[in-house]
Formats: sequence, C-alpha cells, structure tokens
Amino acid sequence: SDSLMTNFLGKIVGSVKAANPDLARKIESAGELAVRVGSLIDGEKTDLSADRRRNIALQEIKQSALPLRQRGLMVLTAVMKPEDAKLLGSFMDPAADSDLRKTVASGVCTRLTEGEPAKEIRSSLVPVLQKAVLDSNDFVRQNAVKGLGLTGMPEAMAPVMACAKDNDEYVRLNVAEALAKFGGERAIAALVQML
Repeated sequence: SDSLMTNFLGKIVGSVKAANPDLARKIESAGELAVRVGSLIDGEKTDLSADRRRNIALQEIKQSALPLRQRGLMVLTAVMKPEDAKLLGSFMDPAADSDLRKTVASGVCTRLTEGEPAKEIRSSLVPVLQKAVLDSNDFVRQNAVKGLGLTGMPEAMAPVMACAKDNDEYVRLNVAEALAKFGGERAIAALVQML
C-alpha cells in the first residue's frame, strides 16, 4: 500500500509540477509524511521502537492536515506513556474537532482492549474518558463509557453510573457492561435501576 501511495503521489506531483512547482513540492512532502506515518500504525511492520513511534506521533499531531493528526493520535494511543494522557485529554475539549475527539475515544478504547495496559496507563486515561462521557457525540460517549469500564479503576465507576440514563442505547448498553465488570453492591444496584 505504501508503493501505491507513492505511485499515486508521483502522478499528481508530475502533473502539477509544470504549472505550480511550489504546490508540487508541498504535495510531495505531505505524501512522504503520510507514507511514513502510515507505516507507524502497525508496529509489527516497522523496526521502530515504541519510543520512536511515540515521538513521531507527537510530531504528526502538530500537523495541520486532519488525516495526519488522526493517524498520529491513533499511534500515540497505542504507544502512549502516562504523561501523554493530558495531551489526549486536550482533544476531548468540546471545541476540538469532532473527528479528533472520535479518534481519541476510539484509540483509547482500543488501547484498553489490547493486552493488559499497566495500571499507570489505565489510571491516566480515566480523566480523559471522564471528559469524553460529557461529549455531544454518541460515538465518543459510547467509547468513553466502554473505556472507563475497561480501566477497572474504582474512580471510573461514578462517571459510568452517571451515564445510565443517556439517550443513546449503545451508551446505556456499555454502561451495563461496565457495571457488570466493576461488580459489587453499588454496581448491581445501578444495574437493577436500569431495568
């Protein structure tokens, strides 16, 4: 797929070069960046360390092109350190682009479902997900509630319970699943109230 992208970009740059050399250089540069970032998504297809992938992802998040920022955020959620949670949380601000909010919510949820992230990672993601349960977008709230349940952290139960009467049925389904994972008297009582 990298060679397809390179061939496609080569054709575009070739047709634009004569009319606008500056634009051709920008397209070529953006294309090289896209190919490089694309190879970071699947860590098994690259020999880059997690730290190197993280550093490149942090650079890509600063780009203006939305697809590059989204891919950078997906890589960052996959290889994040606890201190990256604050940056991820900044993308959950209601003023942030809705596509970026969706990317972070989905990426965080994926991170929590793959393997067993360290307690420090899970704990650092709780505030990010607490912000996300207040989002106006159903998809973001669905992933936030699911992610809070996956953290297994006691402080995640209250924001999950607060979503028990959400208008979206998938949010409520994820609330029920999260409460079942938490277990205990409070969780069971909340589940009974949801019936």
